[in-house]
Amino acid sequence: MDALSFAPPVDLPHPSYFYADKQNNTSSMQQMGGCRILRHAPNKLVVALTLPWTSDIEGTDSHIVAREPAELTLAIRVSPVYLKLIVRSPIDMKKELQASVLRHHKAKEDEVLRQAEAAAEAVREAVSQEAARQEATHREAIRQEAAIQEAANQTPFDFDDPTTWENCNRTITNDGMPPPRARIPDMEEIRQALIVTTGQIFRTHKTVARASTIKKRVRKQFRLDSDFFTRNGWKERADLIILRAFSDAWVSPQPSTRSRPERRRGLWTTVN
Repeated sequence: MDALSFAPPVDLPHPSYFYADKQNNTSSMQQMGGCRILRHAPNKLVVALTLPWTSDIEGTDSHIVAREPAELTLAIRVSPVYLKLIVRSPIDMKKELQASVLRHHKAKEDEVLRQAEAAAEAVREAVSQEAARQEATHREAIRQEAAIQEAANQTPFDFDDPTTWENCNRTITNDGMPPPRARIPDMEEIRQALIVTTGQIFRTHKTVARASTIKKRVRKQFRLDSDFFTRNGWKERADLIILRAFSDAWVSPQPSTRSRPERRRGLWTTVN
């Protein structure tokens, strides 16, 4: 104490500056070996040290501000992190371990719940796509059924009526090309055009013309694509229509110098 007598005694700070929380002060005294915290500022700590206190506080800038019996009062400038470490309560490792285990279980439960929600969402998406596909299939089936019903309700082509052939002949121009059409022909119109063209070629060229020539003339008549009769099964359908038209024209009285079997062989050669 004689070595520190050069420091003049000073008055203690205003009472409002002292550490107000007595419970925390008592706890701090127990942690600091009986020392008292007189002031707890953001960047300054004022403590009262007992006389047996001989440890040096490294990294601090301290000086004596007051002397009391059996204790020293120091003003220590330290960082806020150091002040928080001083007044921090001891860690209960058992509680910390329990909290860690609970957090681990909670994370596992959240992951399982997330995976279940993702699986349920995938199932709902698959069911929705399947329902949309079935709905599209049902609409397509209804459309096809309506088209078939409409074709069945149309007036059939009467091959025995002479006026039918005359009306068809009037629709064909001299060079075999019809007048321009503003709409796409339906299946029945194409079928009738194949039959009419087959009858005309049979009467003019007998069995010399080929099925490809008849289809080409009908395609030009309706301004169809060059590959129209090779798509959507129209190739086989057109061949059957042409064969039927040749057969109908064959049974009608036609002057010929060849025998009937020879004409039959010529008919199959023309269609194929």
